[in-house]
Parts: sequence; C-alpha cells; structure tokens
Amino acid sequence: MEKRYSVLRIIGTIFKVLGVLVGILAVLGALVLCGGALVGSASIANAGREAGVPFLSGVAGAVIGGIFSLLFGLIYAMGLIAVGDFIYVLLSIEENTRATSAMLRAPAAPPAATTYPPPPLR
Repeated sequence: MEKRYSVLRIIGTIFKVLGVLVGILAVLGALVLCGGALVGSASIANAGREAGVPFLSGVAGAVIGGIFSLLFGLIYAMGLIAVGDFIYVLLSIEENTRATSAMLRAPAAPPAATTYPPPPLR
C-alpha cells in the first residue's frame, strides 16, 4: 500500500530528532554546570550566602543544580521523542485500518466445489 501523510511523517521525525538533541544538550548542560562549579566554587558560594541559601552554595549547590538540570532536560527530551512516536503510532493505526477496510471490501472467494449429495461413507 502507498504511504500517505508524508508531512506527518516528517513532523514525527523532527520531534524525534529534537528530542535526541535536547537530551544531548541536557547532558552537556549538566556537565558544564558541574564543571563551572568546580572552577568557580568560591564565587558561587559567596553568591549563595548573599542570596540566603547557604546550603545550596558552592560545589554542592552546583551538583544539585546539575542533577535537576539533567533530570528535567531528559524528561523534556523523552516527551519530545514520545510525541514523535505517538505520531508514528497514529499513522500505523491509520494504515492498518485502511488495509482492513480494503480487505473487507474485496469480493469473497467462491465456495469450494462440492458434490451433492456427498458420496456414501464406507
């Protein structure tokens, strides 16, 4: 059967690619955040104390921020990939429905030839 809805297939692929890119950027962003904390932990600690959250200052705060950044970035990436897969699932359902409809509209095969009355059993 022919493939229909090519634009939806392209949109589904775009969502999947965007999801992978967001996942990669989330991992890189979390690594940069943690790396920046190691480099500039003194200034981050001072900023945390001035903001009134001393327990989130320094390296510990940046690691916690990196973990949350990674977590939310990966959740967002999984959501984008799920939207792309959902579009493909809907397209598969449509293809299967169209194939079933075509199969049911096809003329039925004639019954097998039988002899009447059937031959006697011996």
